[in-house]
Amino acid sequence: VVAISCKKAIKDPNDVYPIVATISAVQNPDTTVTLTGEIFSEGTTSLAYLGFCYSQDPNPKMSENQIHGDFDGQFFTADYASLVIGETYYFMAWAANQEGYSYGNVISLELQ
Repeated sequence: VVAISCKKAIKDPNDVYPIVATISAVQNPDTTVTLTGEIFSEGTTSLAYLGFCYSQDPNPKMSENQIHGDFDGQFFTADYASLVIGETYYFMAWAANQEGYSYGNVISLELQ
């Protein structure tokens, strides 16, 4: 019996998860904040969800103030409203596929 697989060989177990980065957080004139993230790899399965989270703590959790992003190929965006002028916020991109989820880097923005 000969078995043939078409599945890609995984060199690193972490390759099954998406690879994502938080690119920017930009304050708009109406005080909303537009976030941009980038997907470097979907992992071994298609993306199921992606988005952002934020906190006023430097270590945001995915479950805090979560919003889903609009995906356009390699990049995705989302807008946050109702943030307070003079406060500093910490934003983080995340992405999930059928295997699990991963986080991007954290970036901060003080609203002016």
